[in-house]
Amino acid sequence: MGAAFQPFRLGPVTLRNRVVMPAMTTRLAAADGSVTDELVAYYEARARGGAGLITVEMASPDPGGRHREREVGVCDDRYVNGLARLVRVLKQHGSAVFVQLGHAGSRSPADVCGGDPVGPSLVTHRVLEKGWHVVRARALNVREIEMLADSFARAAVRARQAGFDGVEIHAGHGYLLGQFLSPLDNHRTDAYGGSLENRARFVLEVLARCRESLGPDFPIVLRITADEFAPGGITLPEAINVCVWAADAGASAIHVSAGSYNSPSPHAMTPPMTSPYGTFVSFAREVKKAVRVPVIAVGRIHRPELADEIIERGWADLIAVGRALIADPEWPLKAQAGAWEDIRPCLSCNRCREEMMAGQIRCSVNPWVGRERGWCPRPAECARRILVVGGGPAGLELARSLALKGHRVELWERRPELGGQLLLAARAPMFQNVEADEETIRGFVLWLVRRVRAEGVKVRTGTAGTTANIRAAQPEVVVVATGARHRFPLWFLLPGLLRSRIAKNRLVRRLLAHGRVKELLLRGLRVAQGSRLAGRLRAEGMEVHLVGDSVVPGDLASAVEGAAQLAVRL
Repeated sequence: MGAAFQPFRLGPVTLRNRVVMPAMTTRLAAADGSVTDELVAYYEARARGGAGLITVEMASPDPGGRHREREVGVCDDRYVNGLARLVRVLKQHGSAVFVQLGHAGSRSPADVCGGDPVGPSLVTHRVLEKGWHVVRARALNVREIEMLADSFARAAVRARQAGFDGVEIHAGHGYLLGQFLSPLDNHRTDAYGGSLENRARFVLEVLARCRESLGPDFPIVLRITADEFAPGGITLPEAINVCVWAADAGASAIHVSAGSYNSPSPHAMTPPMTSPYGTFVSFAREVKKAVRVPVIAVGRIHRPELADEIIERGWADLIAVGRALIADPEWPLKAQAGAWEDIRPCLSCNRCREEMMAGQIRCSVNPWVGRERGWCPRPAECARRILVVGGGPAGLELARSLALKGHRVELWERRPELGGQLLLAARAPMFQNVEADEETIRGFVLWLVRRVRAEGVKVRTGTAGTTANIRAAQPEVVVVATGARHRFPLWFLLPGLLRSRIAKNRLVRRLLAHGRVKELLLRGLRVAQGSRLAGRLRAEGMEVHLVGDSVVPGDLASAVEGAAQLAVRL
């Protein structure tokens, strides 16, 4: 058993391992913030998967601090029963459960918070929430600051009443408490602005009020941004001082993150695939040297061996695994068992973050995120001989899922290598909206191939799915996953375009490689070749299904989602 999977005691709470699921918004709560069956199923999958501590997503202690639609509610007593149901289910699987309390401040659009947005100072931000909003916040007065500190304390008490094992106070990433800490948002000249001591005053008052209301033994974690990566913003030396004061004010642990909405890149808080693994760990290591309470490290800790190294070297006491738990809820169990190659790899493509901001949660590699209630692991009532034509991500995911249900599956790919168009996407400068890393993307292809072979799928490369070949194989069911083909004019013009002076411009090349730009350019030039094959096979009386780009040209997430959902029906 690695160091990251040893039990750990956080105050009176004993964690079964040191893996923390950090707070990540899901959009699975009801419109009024109530707990839904979908929300319970999402978190239950991660508890069943072995996470030692699950931190339920950010919930505002005050109605005016909501940061997203369908945000989990904790600002009123009416939410306690629903939260209690969520906690009971997660604890049945052995996880400790915290909830993150955070106020969006000047990052909350008026139609979300239901009133005038507020912040430490009069500031204007552009906020992405199902589209762009210009949010002009007014400055809180001292009385309102004191009332909000009390709201945090009351919300923490509700969390304890609901059965949570602890709370996390969010003072990072550019939300209200982080805004008070940051000189970029806090321009006050009173006791809550100016010096670091003054800018930290609100955070410390919130901690002190919560500690007073909860008593000495209920764990309170402070999450903080160690560096905003923005000129004039929070830096590590300032963050360390705040962490020391926070521990004295009642914080039981410090969760050290980095980046904020003030950072130049929208991906600063969620490092993309070209970022080093453990990219924020150095910040946690420096904070740990200065404080006497446990420290949680975060930042692309996707590899189990890295998690063990962080604990063994004493850089942190706990490790937060976020997007990797979205990609594979069973990450902790597989890592603890040494089955590292079985972990479905997170691409760090930030599809989850972008889709969440657009109104839902999705993942490029896990088709069941947010749909955990619809996942059907039951074996097929009748095992059938199924032929999957096409070895791209849709075909591979489908073949794997069908074999798991007990079907006898064969997969054909006309090329010598499996992976389809995803292998080409891995070589492009951009993948979706982040810089591409070929090794990371090919790692997902290799995972799919390993799982297909491990489940007993018979794979034949260099085999074309012609009508004659398929007829000779006599499958009971055929699934066409051959993708889309460009019409002749594009291929006729493409060599000249690529040799042109314009195409050699770096910006143009990056735009042409960008997944969404490319899709817009090609949408009118693509035709699903699979539909023609399917028509011929159906004319011969075969049961045929289409999946992936053979249905509608889309993206990786759409391909694996369509494959998984078809597998449930077959």
